[in-house]
Amino acid sequence: MKKFVSFLCSIIFVCGISSGALAYTVQCDEVYDFAGPRYGISYIDTDGSTFVGVRAGKIAVSDDFENWDLIKTDDVSAVEYLDGKFRAIHKGYTLVSADGRNWEKQDNNLPATVQSIIKNKNSAVVFVEDYDINSGRSGTGTYQSFDGINWNKVENIPEGATMTVIGDKIFFESSVWMPGIYVSDTGASFEKLNIDGFEVKSGGMHMEYRDGEYVQNDFWRADEGSGIEYLYTSTDLKNWETTTVPIKDCLNA
Repeated sequence: MKKFVSFLCSIIFVCGISSGALAYTVQCDEVYDFAGPRYGISYIDTDGSTFVGVRAGKIAVSDDFENWDLIKTDDVSAVEYLDGKFRAIHKGYTLVSADGRNWEKQDNNLPATVQSIIKNKNSAVVFVEDYDINSGRSGTGTYQSFDGINWNKVENIPEGATMTVIGDKIFFESSVWMPGIYVSDTGASFEKLNIDGFEVKSGGMHMEYRDGEYVQNDFWRADEGSGIEYLYTSTDLKNWETTTVPIKDCLNA
């Protein structure tokens, strides 16, 4: 999922959804995330003039971000603009297009179904996973690619962790296997952050970047008696300072 450009005006109105297109008018001076079931189109990326995403497993393309056409191709899981072309990715194959409307199918080496994808700089990182009803979970892993076709398995990262992009860095958070917060500049290999006093638990990933500092709230470590929350800040992700702030300020930050 991606956050896109600011659009000027004051309200979002869904004009219509049909089997062939999704149309809506955006009116608000904010940045919106056009993905998920609300709009029916996810994993949108652009070459600067054409927008391409996924709706119900099919490629959706638009020239104006209002009127969308579905392209009749094989099913896809996600779209990214990599190495000068659109790449519609799926287990075992990638559809490649220069204009978002004419697609060529190429084999890829992804061993399982794409569950989530993010793009950092000029590469994409995916978490893939398949389920076998007889043996349980199989074919899991995180992979990186610069062209959407050749994928390398990422090292030093827990499989199935939550992915977040902040600036030019990728963050992973895991609360079960290899618990901790991990960071990478490229997506090829990850390093675990050492935040003294911070304990990763389910739902504990709240890393942000504000006023030149990385900020991690610890919503699991709070003194309700005095109404304070622990906050960890760092400018370089190496040296961390621990402060306390009123809980209401943390929640409204």
